[in-house]
Amino acid sequence: MRKKKLMGRTSGPRRDRYSDRGQVLIFVVLVIAIFLLAFMGFAVDLTNFWFHRQAAQVAADAACTSAGMDIYYEEQGFLPASPPAALTYPRSGTFNCGSYPDSTPCKYAQLNGYAPSTVDISYPTTPPPGVPTVGPALPTPTYIRADVTDPVRTFFTALLSGRTTQNVHAFAVCGLEWVATPIPLIVLNPMCSKALQVQGAADVTIIGGPTRSIQVNSDSTYSTPGDCATSTQLGGCSGNGTIDLSQGGPDLTGSDLGTNGGPAAQPGGFLPGTTGNWVDNAGRIPDPYAYAPVPDPPGITRTGPVGYVSYGVHGCPDHVYNCALFYP
Repeated sequence: MRKKKLMGRTSGPRRDRYSDRGQVLIFVVLVIAIFLLAFMGFAVDLTNFWFHRQAAQVAADAACTSAGMDIYYEEQGFLPASPPAALTYPRSGTFNCGSYPDSTPCKYAQLNGYAPSTVDISYPTTPPPGVPTVGPALPTPTYIRADVTDPVRTFFTALLSGRTTQNVHAFAVCGLEWVATPIPLIVLNPMCSKALQVQGAADVTIIGGPTRSIQVNSDSTYSTPGDCATSTQLGGCSGNGTIDLSQGGPDLTGSDLGTNGGPAAQPGGFLPGTTGNWVDNAGRIPDPYAYAPVPDPPGITRTGPVGYVSYGVHGCPDHVYNCALFYP
């Protein structure tokens, strides 16, 4: 028996259609590969920019803070009569650190890895957005701004822009203002040796209060064994006197003593508790009462305590002894 057979050319067109499908697949893979390479290239560049931006911000913060401290110390009269090169830089307008590489803010920028030519210091005459206007009797300038410009090398983005570097910019603005100082005992004499001296069987005890209980502003350096700002003995810096801060601080577990003129190591008789510290070379603070108005004379004068109260009464913080109660 003879069978009918369908004649025709079907293999040619079918091979062409399969061949087209293969070409489309290769094209799609190529597009995806280029996209992934571009994404990875941008990711590398953007990550590099981000890290440089963080480093530039740290340098700007350090430069701005150091310039602010210079102005603060200058206003308080703490700078020497013949200041070093680090302190002889403009206090107004704008300057580039390339012209004053040894100045304090420029040195701090260099310590954070930035060349002087990449750092600019300026003094805004008005507070930046979000910063309140400070009160009167403040030094001029009041505001300081530090700008750091970091030329970062580019990789993939250079293929599109034609630029091999991209500037990453960071800035910091800081200023000075009067604030209330909550330290219970402040010794303001800036020159006296042994400005705070506890000798013999005497003691100073502070209970409760802020994290720093005592601040000594004296700049008397520890050049000889008997020369220091804070002392617990008449003839030297360490002796039998007691400075007991073991129950100081908000948690009654100890508080700090800050001294500007030493000694570097805490003397005998200093009791900081578990959370207190002896802070040598502590930054000075101004007289918190310098600009306070003189109060009116009271109508009644009282002397001595009016009585004693136990722990918790009128805020008495002493667990062991009673507290003497005074009129204002």
